Amino acid sequence: ESLKELNSNATPFEVDFQGDNDLTLNLDKIDKLPFKDESFEFCLLTDVLEHLENFHLILNESFRVTETALVISLPIPSNEFIGILFNRRHSSRGIEGGIYSKFYGLPYKKPEDRHRWWFTYDDVISFFKNFEKNNSCEITFFSDLPRKGFVHTLIKPFIPKRIYSNLFYNAIWIVIKKGK
Repeated sequence: ESLKELNSNATPFEVDFQGDNDLTLNLDKIDKLPFKDESFEFCLLTDVLEHLENFHLILNESFRVTETALVISLPIPSNEFIGILFNRRHSSRGIEGGIYSKFYGLPYKKPEDRHRWWFTYDDVISFFKNFEKNNSCEITFFSDLPRKGFVHTLIKPFIPKRIYSNLFYNAIWIVIKKGK
C-alpha cells in the first residue's frame, strides 16, 4: 500500500535477521550487502541501524544499493532520560531490558535484540549533515512529534528548542536523496 501512495512500481524486498522475509541476513556479520549498485529504487531502514554494531557500514551499503532515495528512522535515546527523572520503570524490571527502558540499560541476561548506540537529536543531525557533505546527496530531516501531556504543554515555552528536541522527541526520520 505504501508503495502505491508513493506512485512507485517497486516491489518490496525485505531483509531481516529472522522471521518471514525475502532474505535472512545478519547485518552485523557481513562486509557488503549482496546486491549490485543501485539495485533498489528506494531503501527503507526503520528500526534497523540502532540495533547494529555495523551502523556505518550498513548505512553506506544501503546508500550504495539505492538508486533514488534512502529513508531512515532512528529513535532518540536521550529522551529516555525523562523516564528516569519521573521514575517510569519499564515492565521487564531488568529481566529482559533495562530498568527504565526496553532497549537501554543492563538486562540480567544478554539480549538477542538491543539498541547499540546512544545518541541525541543533535548527534543525528550533525552525523547526517556530515554524511551529506561527503556524499553526493541531499538530506531532509523530519521529527516525530514529541511526547504529549500536561507537563510538556507547561514546560515547552520555557525550554530552548535544542534542549526540548533532545529530551522530548521520540524519533527522527532522515530522507537521503541521491545526487546524479
